Amino acid sequence: MSIKLPKIFLDSGDPSETKKAKSLLGTLDGQTTNPSLVAKNPEVQKYLASGKKLSEIELLDIYKDMVAELDKELAGPISVETYADWNTKSETMLAQAMEMKHWGK
Repeated sequence: MSIKLPKIFLDSGDPSETKKAKSLLGTLDGQTTNPSLVAKNPEVQKYLASGKKLSEIELLDIYKDMVAELDKELAGPISVETYADWNTKSETMLAQAMEMKHWGK
């Protein structure tokens, strides 16, 4: 009987955290992220601290760029989530998901 070790996934929206975790642990099996975590990214926080606001499209563009950066760093899967607020229609979320499935590998 072989022992299956747990997979190690990082939950973050900051590629520098990915690099740090990978360096400390030696490996990461993948990463999960979402728009809320991307909004907490230090670069995004600097932008917001200047008094500017991100549109949904701007946030998704940053999100896509971040996933591309993670894709270069990780061999495993990257889990992404659609952006939604109380006014987001299901059709919008499905359209986002259809675009997101082409992000990364």
